[in-house]
Amino acid sequence: MPLSRRLTTLFQVLPVKNGIGIACVRFSILVARLIRTAPKKEGGIGATSFSPQDYIDRASIYLEKNGFSEKEIARGTEQWGNIL
Repeated sequence: MPLSRRLTTLFQVLPVKNGIGIACVRFSILVARLIRTAPKKEGGIGATSFSPQDYIDRASIYLEKNGFSEKEIARGTEQWGNIL
């Protein structure tokens, strides 16, 4: 699937209003791995890798209660070596 089409589909899946069942299935298909970065307590930056199912398991209760929406405001790609 071309990157542009994948992003369009992802932004269709991201809004969560009433339950997350179908959105979770589509999200799992679109995303292979997620990497969260955050400052470490001891300094520097740490990275945590998790699967779409790990994310769904961690976020589902919050998303069912509060929902989530995001609107794309711009699109661009950058490449560093083999990473797009």
